[in-house]
Amino acid sequence: GGHTLGEMSMIDGEARFATCVAAGATLFAVLTREALARIIVEQPLLGAKILMELVLMLSQRLRATSERLLGLLDEKAEAGSVPHHLL
Repeated sequence: GGHTLGEMSMIDGEARFATCVAAGATLFAVLTREALARIIVEQPLLGAKILMELVLMLSQRLRATSERLLGLLDEKAEAGSVPHHLL
């Protein structure tokens, strides 16, 4: 298994949110927004599979981030430092 970086930018065209530096020898591939659009047109089944993988990955990351945020809000609420309208 590998990791991805820049998938949000590939989808929405906005500036990337993060950067990375490899700690060692790294094998990587680049899939640009334009290349993905071409795959979707020329190989729709492959394009759909790639998009579904991206959606699943982003969904998992959003869930994990939401859980972390709720955990932090709960901790702050217990300490009495979060306004009730944010809970």
